[in-house]
Amino acid sequence: MLSLGAAACGGDDDDNASGTGGSDSTEAGATGSGGSAEPSAAGDLDPNGTFRFAYSVGPSSFDPAKASSSFDNVALFLTYDRLVHLSPEGEGVPGLAESWEFSADGKSLTMHLRSGVKFHDGTPFDAAAAKANLERNKAGTSVGDLAPVGSIDVVDPMTIKLNFVAPGGAIPLILSDRAGAMVSPKAMSDPGLDLKPVGAGMYKVTNYQKDAKITYERNPDYWDPDAVGAQTFELVILPDNVAAFNAIQSHQVDSGLIVPSQVGEAESAGLEITEGPTLAVFHLQLNRSKPYLDDTRVRRAISMAIDRQALLDGIGLGRGAITLQHFPPGYWAHDDSLNEDEIPFDPEGAKALLKEAGVPDGQQYSVIVPTTNVYPQLAEAVKDMLADVGINLKLVPTDPVQTAPVFYVQSQGDMLVSVWGGRHDPAQTLSLLFTKGPIQNPGGQTTPEVTDLIAKASAPGTIEERTPAIHAAVDQVVKEELNPTLYFPTGLFASWPNVKGLHIYTSAKPEFRGVGVTAD
Repeated sequence: MLSLGAAACGGDDDDNASGTGGSDSTEAGATGSGGSAEPSAAGDLDPNGTFRFAYSVGPSSFDPAKASSSFDNVALFLTYDRLVHLSPEGEGVPGLAESWEFSADGKSLTMHLRSGVKFHDGTPFDAAAAKANLERNKAGTSVGDLAPVGSIDVVDPMTIKLNFVAPGGAIPLILSDRAGAMVSPKAMSDPGLDLKPVGAGMYKVTNYQKDAKITYERNPDYWDPDAVGAQTFELVILPDNVAAFNAIQSHQVDSGLIVPSQVGEAESAGLEITEGPTLAVFHLQLNRSKPYLDDTRVRRAISMAIDRQALLDGIGLGRGAITLQHFPPGYWAHDDSLNEDEIPFDPEGAKALLKEAGVPDGQQYSVIVPTTNVYPQLAEAVKDMLADVGINLKLVPTDPVQTAPVFYVQSQGDMLVSVWGGRHDPAQTLSLLFTKGPIQNPGGQTTPEVTDLIAKASAPGTIEERTPAIHAAVDQVVKEELNPTLYFPTGLFASWPNVKGLHIYTSAKPEFRGVGVTAD
């Protein structure tokens, strides 16, 4: 993240959600034809070329109904298409659904599906397949994302209708996440699906060396051939920042994530830097069911003990932004009018709040820390800052792939230092992190005010119509300091000059549509 190559860690943003980009595809009556088109391949790409990309974590599962981290999307979306796709700016654009519209009362969403599409095993894609996938995903790790969907009707062979039991304004962009990924119906019952994916996407998986390398080959029947920029795509898994950078620099791979400290050396080596903002944010996620963490005063004290500017300058080398909000400055869900100075960096004030709340001096909490990227550095820095106000952190190094299952599913640890990868609709991020049901909120702690405001923020509408409700929910989350942010890192890729079509996606997960290499 990418300064954050970090983002690729299977970190803290586990599934059930999406929340990245303010797309008008969420508005009532909007169709999927709006917004920016997805990138397409440049005309000078080598059609027989191999594109190799270094990423810091492999998928927790190749089954989208079982995958437990949003960073799994990088591997999954090369082979699985979704009902809705994303532009790099985070707008919803047509995928396997060509268009969609909400009902006048906002209680249902009708989607018109793309005809002539086949899964990699030859099974036709149709409304029955879409319904089967959505029902399967609703019972899997996307249960929180799809909670507003009560039932799914097959209107005709190429049309489905999603009926809501709760506000569903975020559903179109949710369906651009794993919740909308389509698996061949014939493969759904295959216990080996999580190792041998069968989708309808740009590439077919031909070789999977878990946590090492995934090899994909072009799908010759893909409905959007210009999006398939290479004959062969290799996703090389390199969790160590130095090893990944060395692989790029030695041209063992063509491109990959880097961290800010590597930018100067990359430029000196003749590599090209792709940089841009994303919705991914480093944060200290709290299990608010643990002792004292359900107290707003304690959470505020923890936040006031953190010197965010020092973290950004020292670890991010100034590439990024700081805010108490879970959306970065410049993004529509960020409330510019919110007075964040009410929760300043103030260690002495933090000590006073902890004393008022009855927290004993030396109170200890265990913190899950992914062992890749800058997470260990961040955790050590936060540990020192909290020690200054009387809170002791015991850091628990954890394999990046296991971070989400350990913290979210097994409820180990009191806190997590990692990255929230962002979601395709802001209401999705708010719902996943701060309402009771989703696994991304371990312990399930929330408040009636937050729950009510997030429900209002999830109603259909244009960006302009939804902004006041989104801001109200954001403001309440900050007021209660439910989840202290650290900083928003800048997305960074380094590539050789023959790489074309690579973009920073607001979602923080590159999708590689139209990406390839020119002939030597």
